[in-house]
Amino acid sequence: MNIQQGATQAPVTGGALLRALFDAMPGRAAFLDVELRYRYVNREFLLALGATEDCVIGKFVDDVLGAQAASLYKAAMQNLSANEPQRLRRFVDDADGAPRLIEEELRPFTPGGVMQGVVCVARPLADAEQQCESDRLELLESHRTREAIHAAVVDSALDCIVVIDAQGRVVEFNPAASATFGYSREHAIGRTVAE
Repeated sequence: MNIQQGATQAPVTGGALLRALFDAMPGRAAFLDVELRYRYVNREFLLALGATEDCVIGKFVDDVLGAQAASLYKAAMQNLSANEPQRLRRFVDDADGAPRLIEEELRPFTPGGVMQGVVCVARPLADAEQQCESDRLELLESHRTREAIHAAVVDSALDCIVVIDAQGRVVEFNPAASATFGYSREHAIGRTVAE
């Protein structure tokens, strides 16, 4: 068949063309109504979940992806309602069960100026980006653990601990210092030693 012959055939309808385009793309795509209920998902989305359309279409995000993902979408809805696209990063389980970092682009669908839903397109991030995000989360957790240990040691010390910064302001004041000096931690923090 040449181009001329193809041009004489019936035109492809908009819905069929869009479905073919979305099903051919390598990323996950979905359309949610304003109540965060799935109205369309592409083949890649279904493959990633290992689900069929009847398990997804008409269902809410929390029923399909879980409460954690649903809370991210719900938080994004306020900005989406103001016609502001949103980007989300979250971990999902790959088909083999391994966690995979994806980035989702959420765009409000507002024909005639009225929001009717959200177009969602997700792509997996490169392994280097995923490793950086994993490292950042690990570092953050390590920092929180160190802070918790520090607080436990300072709070349980029998000796007075008063830490002062370069400007002479109290930045740490443990319970033993409160008992010895008669000031609460809240009263001491931020004040100079002279006060």
